[in-house]
Amino acid sequence: MRKVLRDYQRKIVDDILSRLKESDEPILIDASVGSGKSLILSSVLLVMEHAGFDGDYRFDTPQY
Repeated sequence: MRKVLRDYQRKIVDDILSRLKESDEPILIDASVGSGKSLILSSVLLVMEHAGFDGDYRFDTPQY
């Protein structure tokens, strides 16, 4: 089943990708429960994969 990003999720993905191009500093994404963080992250990874990104990256999900 193919998932489609909502407008606010697409903006977050675009912002993350722009930030990754500009800097190698860590990025913190603060989003509420049910906002689609997993879908956002998977979309970012998919774009990176299609672009041939082979750099070093790490994703953490902090537990509060």
